[in-house]
Amino acid sequence: MNGMEKMEDKIIDGGCAFPNKEEVSGIYDNRFIDHKGMTLRDYFAGQALVGILSSLPSDSRCGMADIVNEAYWYAEGMIERRGAE
Repeated sequence: MNGMEKMEDKIIDGGCAFPNKEEVSGIYDNRFIDHKGMTLRDYFAGQALVGILSSLPSDSRCGMADIVNEAYWYAEGMIERRGAE
């Protein structure tokens, strides 16, 4: 996988990175709203992207699509490694 899969391909995203519930007060009752947050895959890709960008020379002419694909490649590797344990 390279982060640019077709819609019909199932992406293993690792689930939610920062899920939480928010209590909302209503007139007659309180209820909770689920906030899924970003996926773990997106979080890992963002972290990888920081490392990739910080290691590029300042005059680098790398294509953004290539850099993003590499970040998601690292993220998918991290998710795969987590599943192997």
